[in-house]
Amino acid sequence: VPRKKLLPLFKYFSASSLLLLFLLFSWSGGFGNFFSNQNQRGLQVESVFALPFMIFKAFGADIETIYRFGSLEVNLDTANQIATLANWLTISIFLLLFILNYLGKFDHLLIFDKALIVIITVIFFSRVFSPQFYVWIGALSAMALLNHKGKSKTIIILLSVSALMTQVLYPALYVQYLSGEFWPVMIQSIRIFTFTGAVIMGWRLLLQKPTGKVMIHD
Repeated sequence: VPRKKLLPLFKYFSASSLLLLFLLFSWSGGFGNFFSNQNQRGLQVESVFALPFMIFKAFGADIETIYRFGSLEVNLDTANQIATLANWLTISIFLLLFILNYLGKFDHLLIFDKALIVIITVIFFSRVFSPQFYVWIGALSAMALLNHKGKSKTIIILLSVSALMTQVLYPALYVQYLSGEFWPVMIQSIRIFTFTGAVIMGWRLLLQKPTGKVMIHD
């Protein structure tokens, strides 16, 4: 949101977040375990940074997977190190986005364009990229398309192709993908490459210099 709206909204966000956490800790047994489990997660096989390992597996490399915390992860020390690095990158980039937004560098974009780009950026650096994330992406894309002044249409086309590849791969070809078969790995590659292209285009849109009248929207 624009800087003038940030402080009032932050107050509501903080209050509602604290209330939600209080309710979850009060009513849900073992809810706090979620945080420690997330800290121990590795690189999910469906994530962006897991793709090179799966490509290596398709060409005969011995890449093992292990089931942990509800998902299958690449079972290598290198993968775990990359997962940790991805966490720090996520925090760093989120802080960068916050600072640039506070300085008004993104005021030339509609709020849902900005929200979509921020979310796909966070997903890009995440250790997890489950198929159901596209429900989240699809909802934000729909909101961005509702306004004819939105600038993320090309980004949404790439995301739609990525979502289609996800539908083809999961769950029908998931076992074959885990086995490192060529075509499932190829489909996953298209899924990740189109998603990566959307992230790159999103950042170009964020960082471009505004032309004409600056649009500041609530």
